Amino acid sequence: MPNPPNNFSDRPEAGGASGALIERPQQLPGMPAHHHSFPNVPDDDSISLREYWDIIVKRRWTVLTCFAIVVVAMMTATFLMTKIYRATLTLQIDKQESNVLSIQGVTPTEAPWDGGEFYQTQYELLKSDALAQRVIEQLNLVTAPRKSGADGSWLDIFRKDSDKPAAEQPEQIETGLVASLPGQLTVAPVRNSRLVKVHFDSPDPEMAARIANAISVAFINLNLERRMEATSYARTFLQERINQIKVKLEDSERELNAYARKEGIVKPDDKQQSPDTQVLGEFTTALAKAQGERIRAEALYQHAKSGDTSILHADNKLIQEYKTRQAKLEGDYQEGLKTFKPGYPKMQQLESQINELQAKIDQETKAGLNALKANYEAALAQENQLAAKLQESKQTVLGAQDRSFQFNLLKREVDTNRQLYDSLLQRYKEIGVAGGVGINNITV
Repeated sequence: MPNPPNNFSDRPEAGGASGALIERPQQLPGMPAHHHSFPNVPDDDSISLREYWDIIVKRRWTVLTCFAIVVVAMMTATFLMTKIYRATLTLQIDKQESNVLSIQGVTPTEAPWDGGEFYQTQYELLKSDALAQRVIEQLNLVTAPRKSGADGSWLDIFRKDSDKPAAEQPEQIETGLVASLPGQLTVAPVRNSRLVKVHFDSPDPEMAARIANAISVAFINLNLERRMEATSYARTFLQERINQIKVKLEDSERELNAYARKEGIVKPDDKQQSPDTQVLGEFTTALAKAQGERIRAEALYQHAKSGDTSILHADNKLIQEYKTRQAKLEGDYQEGLKTFKPGYPKMQQLESQINELQAKIDQETKAGLNALKANYEAALAQENQLAAKLQESKQTVLGAQDRSFQFNLLKREVDTNRQLYDSLLQRYKEIGVAGGVGINNITV
């Protein structure tokens, strides 16, 4: 008998179909001796594809029979299944309609950064029960017979035969249709666009197309009606407010006129001054002018009074004539002194004429000084009189302002009511024009 092998790797694997050999791992330097041992057991985790193949071949008729049963069952179910037809249309939904008019409408305008809330709202409206109700009424699906000739209502094609009751009332049919139609509708937005595809699935192809078209028409009409209803509500609200403000404006104007008549207040236009204010301004101007005249007359009088008569002589032609004659006589007198003595009759006659002219000059000078004094006193009296009138006019204006305090309060109320009335009336007209345009932001 040969000696048994002294190496574990020389033995065949126990229970293995492939006869693979298991090698002993080599000892590494520094590794303990017990790590060299390897159990002499078969490897249960190894997978043999040949074993599986042998099993399939052995049970081939069972496998083929099961496969044939599954295929026949799937084909039978497919042929017996009700055919579903899909109708598709594409809608373009714009955030804002074309601005034909510069007048702003009632419906709020969405900002471009609203985060898709506007479009998400439109998608939910497309699948709403309200829109389904409109489509049912538009196509008369509750009472209209099916064109295919089948018995029952349009609701029967959305449910199984086991769910069909013996008889239904129109209200029940309508409720069922409202609940069923949105479930057959699919809204598929087109990425990075303002387009959305609307799919409607139905066992009846004609019905699928009709309902898809009816959904687009109803959705556009609903959008228009919502805008028109908002405009109508705004016009009604503004009309009520205009009527209220109109009554309030009339009452405030009536109260203002009654108070002005009671206090005797005369108010011209806002661009004009009141009569009292105009009088005050005229007195102020006149006083300033009188003060200037008084100052000028006082200066002339003080100069003349101090002995400076040059101003009087320059303005008095008679004094200038007297002084001219006096100068000539004085020249003759000086010339005569060269020949005659002062006591000579001719010299005494010249001296008498010179003195007579000097007296006349003094008399005219005194008269001019008196005239300057009278002019100064008249200017001073006029100034004082105008100052008194100005003070009286100021008191009148101040009294009118005190009486006008309540008048101004009433007038501000009138102005506020009139401004509010005009703005509401203008807005009412603008909404009427904008609401009549009927621009739609949804197209097929």
